Amino acid sequence: WGSGVIGGEISQEKIHGNSLGDHRRDKANIFAERLLKYENRFSITIGGCGYKYGDLDWNFEPGVDLGFRVRPGLRFYGNVGGAFRVPTFTELYTASSANKGNPDLEPERAWTTELGSTIHSDPFHINMSVFRRQGENLIDWVRNNPENPWQAENITSLNTNGLELDIRYYPQRHFAGLPVYLIQIGTTWLKSDAGAPSYQSKYALNYLNRQLQTSIEHGLPFGFHQTWNLSNRDRKNGDEFTLLDSKISGQIQTIGISFTVSNILDEEYYEIGLVEMPGRWF
Repeated sequence: WGSGVIGGEISQEKIHGNSLGDHRRDKANIFAERLLKYENRFSITIGGCGYKYGDLDWNFEPGVDLGFRVRPGLRFYGNVGGAFRVPTFTELYTASSANKGNPDLEPERAWTTELGSTIHSDPFHINMSVFRRQGENLIDWVRNNPENPWQAENITSLNTNGLELDIRYYPQRHFAGLPVYLIQIGTTWLKSDAGAPSYQSKYALNYLNRQLQTSIEHGLPFGFHQTWNLSNRDRKNGDEFTLLDSKISGQIQTIGISFTVSNILDEEYYEIGLVEMPGRWF
């Protein structure tokens, strides 16, 4: 009958703040999952999570994952499942001249469906997938004109279709003496049906259209190695930026050492709303 897991959690969140006030929220959830396999070729995972937050009623989010190995190195998979996000204390209780919280917010909900395949053919590892996410009651900060404060609201539904491709190449399996361990290229393409809203949105509708990422990992003297990450992102509002990061790490006897440089190109960019992200830092 395969293998399974069952578990649960009871906890409480509290906040004491000058601007948000004093609040608490009780949480409880229970989850279960069962994995079944047949001749190491076909697998099915069935599970679900029931949860309760504060005054909300109990809710249940199911999930199913299927996998089929056609032959060694080639596998197809598919999954469908529900997800949720409860509003934060900030979204519920903020009270300032610029931002107004909303204690009546409902949780965000989403259904995601995915189909994909993985291919292992030394020295390559390739993963491809297409997916659709159907979101409801998205929480965002909105306003009708720039003179009004931002108001937290359950704004709309948002359906997103996406394509992901990840290719990894391990050169040393072809060329044993080459100092390059890994070359990786990944891309994500998204298409959402948000339309043209009649209000200003702070971040929920400024989603990514496309992301391209490349990574290279290679060796250095004295047993150290270095990783380079280059990514290009394009958002719905037209903002496009390129980030370059690098990390050197290694070990001398029992001491681990690492040195990181982020945003080497000192790019000026914004991830959420009007919050500027850090420039070059070490």
